[in-house]
Amino acid sequence: MREWISAQWLRNTVLLAFWLGLWGQISVANVVSGVAAIATVRFIAPTEPTTSRIRIHPIGVIALAGRMVWDLVTSSLNVAMLSLVPNGPRRASSLVVEHEMADADPFVVTTMTQMIGVTPGTLVTGIERRGEHAVLEVHGLGIEQGALRAQVTSLEARVRRAFEVTS
Repeated sequence: MREWISAQWLRNTVLLAFWLGLWGQISVANVVSGVAAIATVRFIAPTEPTTSRIRIHPIGVIALAGRMVWDLVTSSLNVAMLSLVPNGPRRASSLVVEHEMADADPFVVTTMTQMIGVTPGTLVTGIERRGEHAVLEVHGLGIEQGALRAQVTSLEARVRRAFEVTS
């Protein structure tokens, strides 16, 4: 519990520093408004202590980042082609698939949803917890069902290779 409180103070301090950086100057008004904003956000969306530990694997992170850049470039081109040639050989089809994750660890689920969300043509439309597993509903544009399933499955594998989460 003591570590969690310490981590919260560190997080709040970083948020306050970011807030002051956005305003561009340190003043009493900026510090007070920053503390008020952070307190409001913490009250509305409190975080709970976690017992998970995250071990970062640098090679896995590099592979994850490199593949993410590749996915961003190729999916951007795919979406651009679909918008420029809407009735071309690859018509804009839309579908939603469910992906059952190996577990429901909040860090992995959040990382997956963020990476899917920033990739053009894909979006997480729902997250559901089924027992010990999380199920993501992923919307895809201009992609076949099998390809979308494979893309999401390989993304989860890359995230798990980059970040080892233990309880």
